[in-house]
Amino acid sequence: MSQANRTSSTTLSSVDLLFPSQSAEQRASGPAALASNVELGSDPSARRGAVQDLLQEWMMADRDKEDSDLFIVAPEKMDATYLLEDRPTGLSLEPPQELNMDDMPAQPTTKRKTSQKQLERSKRKLNLKIANGLSNRVKVIGTRIVVGALPITSTGWAGVDMNRRTQLEWLQQAWEKRTIAHIMLNELRFAKISYEKATPVFLVDEQGTAYAYRSSIFDWMFRVENGTTFMDRLISQNEEYIWKRCGDRDTLAIKANLRGCHWYNVIGVDRQNKPAPALTQFHRNFYEETEWLLQRGGPTDILIRLASSIFEQRFPSLVKRVRHCAECLKLMDEPFARYAEPMFGYWYNYCINGARVGAGVDGVMTRPHVDGKNLALMMCVVFVYGNFNYKEKAWLVLWEANVIIELPPGVFLFYPSSLFTHFNVDICDAQFYTTKGGEYPTRENTSPLNGVPGRGSIVFFNQATMFQLAEKGMTVAQGRAAGKDMTCDNNPFIADLPVPPAM
Repeated sequence: MSQANRTSSTTLSSVDLLFPSQSAEQRASGPAALASNVELGSDPSARRGAVQDLLQEWMMADRDKEDSDLFIVAPEKMDATYLLEDRPTGLSLEPPQELNMDDMPAQPTTKRKTSQKQLERSKRKLNLKIANGLSNRVKVIGTRIVVGALPITSTGWAGVDMNRRTQLEWLQQAWEKRTIAHIMLNELRFAKISYEKATPVFLVDEQGTAYAYRSSIFDWMFRVENGTTFMDRLISQNEEYIWKRCGDRDTLAIKANLRGCHWYNVIGVDRQNKPAPALTQFHRNFYEETEWLLQRGGPTDILIRLASSIFEQRFPSLVKRVRHCAECLKLMDEPFARYAEPMFGYWYNYCINGARVGAGVDGVMTRPHVDGKNLALMMCVVFVYGNFNYKEKAWLVLWEANVIIELPPGVFLFYPSSLFTHFNVDICDAQFYTTKGGEYPTRENTSPLNGVPGRGSIVFFNQATMFQLAEKGMTVAQGRAAGKDMTCDNNPFIADLPVPPAM
């Protein structure tokens, strides 16, 4: 994929960067490199004229206008043709195509109708900005942790369970009393990572290794077409799946959910405490309903493709690990080979978290927990949907990293959920942490946390046991019986994580 060239007149802060794979020569090549991006044959005068035309259009444009909102992060572009292709069955997903604004949906026409000529000019201007590094930058935020020192089990396959981590009881109580946001921001000095428009973010450790990535919002998700938006269609599909097709979870299932009292499911392949992988119980019970959810060209299908596309661009080494896992499982006998390819792009499992309207739970607000059964060195993905006050509600805490992250509807967050204690907080609790009578909040004088009305989330994840089976060729019990080393060395995987350059 061709990368952008940075102009010498562009000023970026030390935490901004262009595409991680860009070479130093590309970053320093300046405006002269534009000629190589114009395919007009070998006539030098024609090439010079074309470049001058493009530069003139760009120089006359107001750089602060909304034309740059046609798409946010270049590697995450999804064109209309690509979105309507057949749903992939895991690793058959095609890699993202060469970035080209010509394939993007038309820009919004809220104020006045935009002619095709104007649209083409706008696309060319944005392509020129991308080529010069003036658009689609990524912010890098450093944190005082080291990925290799995060709590991983002695076998190396998963994160340490929540009940084995320190401060468990205190943290749960502070969350229930709604004092935790105030403590984190005013006493422990956690960093707030607010959302900035058109600015995706990498979180890196002390060694510069990226361990999390928050995307920008894709404007096409909220663009009205035929009276509706993609986000509206996704919300409608999830609500129909939850309430009309599957129904509420039973009492035992809700009590078993350590993450909160909201509706949830897990579909895909399960191998926890099983000799061989099989569909989850929920997936088997609602097989036809889940097939409807995953229908080709539907909102969920599009979301899976988009998450996979971002993953390929931002964490290619982990994509290779998933592909290797699938290839190993394909070589095994049934039923291992049957479930070799992930059902959800590069993830074997998919979870929807939603409201339980009849039970008084109007949205999703997760309590402190760790997804300790997930693969340690692998990115889980959270996608937020719905309509709620995201400036104040349901920010995500990564406890060990000392950060609180704003997650508006429409963003993806990639991070290893097996390694971090994580939960949602209302950031406004840090500002208004006393009750009307001036008392400090307690369990008795505050309302229960029954979710943020209008908020839902979708989670992609991979169980550690699937990769253990693939990478070792046998179960842990079989390996130990044969005297084999069944541990996982995570050092190579950490070494291959992205290291975004500081500029």
